Amino acid sequence: MHLKITNYKPQSLLTRFYCKKRLLLQNTFNIYSKVAMTQNEEVGIMGYVRIAIPLLLGVILVVFLFIPSAFEAATTTLKSVLPKKNTSPEMGMFTWEELGQSKAFKSLHEALKNTDEVRVLDMREQQIIEVPAEIAKLKKLQLLELQNNKIEYIAKEFGELPFLQYLYLSKNLITSLPPEIGQMKYLKRLELSGNRIRLLPDEISNLRHLEVLDLRNNQLLSINPKLSENYNLQILYLRGNRLTKIPQELSRMDSLRHIDLSNNKNLNLRETFLILAKMPNIQNLDLSDMAIQIIPKEIAELRKLKRLILRGNKLSRAERQNAQNFLPNTTIEF
Repeated sequence: MHLKITNYKPQSLLTRFYCKKRLLLQNTFNIYSKVAMTQNEEVGIMGYVRIAIPLLLGVILVVFLFIPSAFEAATTTLKSVLPKKNTSPEMGMFTWEELGQSKAFKSLHEALKNTDEVRVLDMREQQIIEVPAEIAKLKKLQLLELQNNKIEYIAKEFGELPFLQYLYLSKNLITSLPPEIGQMKYLKRLELSGNRIRLLPDEISNLRHLEVLDLRNNQLLSINPKLSENYNLQILYLRGNRLTKIPQELSRMDSLRHIDLSNNKNLNLRETFLILAKMPNIQNLDLSDMAIQIIPKEIAELRKLKRLILRGNKLSRAERQNAQNFLPNTTIEF
């Protein structure tokens, strides 16, 4: 009785291992079969048991001898089949809570001595006029606070901070944003209130992770329509600018939940309401200090609005009642 293997062409180390193993089993089985046949034994159950015991020992020996190469081959095969380990930049991102527990470096000089450790850099209220280009060396920086300084421009090197998530530049003297700001693709919160910004660059649309944009108390005359491409933006503060209208493109911002248009006294309210009404998820609208005296009927289009702030306007009792009649399911604060 013989076992025969034909047309078997090993291609890999793992395949060669199994081939050798099968050949050894074949030879062992054939040897014991010949012995049994030579001795004219019937290969019954007990005969197979006598053959199987040494055969099993042979198998164990084969596995013991060849397992290192087999393990290596199997590992190589698994690596090619299984999903690759996620090594994307997101793996190194800290949550807001984790950043709150991280060490906050207080000066750039100190931070540059520990570039691999810096996640948080807090340089508020230090009379800073400009931020040196060396800040680009802080490749792991994720939270940067520069409020209440005298910074006049944002250096292009800011675009070389790949992991930056939170950037606070409120109450400075900034007049414009560099195109490089669009390179901070993981930025979630950008605070620029209390500056002198007049225009937003087209590159603002590249901040696809941006959730909060604070532009209060600047000198904006209009909103760049490109802002509508920030499909994760949820909160937009525009209080205290010089806006006369908002672009139609903003109506495409499905993610926007809160918009503050307060203290933009030249804003065309009728057009604004029609645009806001097309935003499917807008819930909070601030129109405080707008010198509003008459509530336009177009406000009734904001049916999904949960909260409307109208404080600081000169509304008569009748107009207040009109507002409530137009939006019966909305909480209105006068």
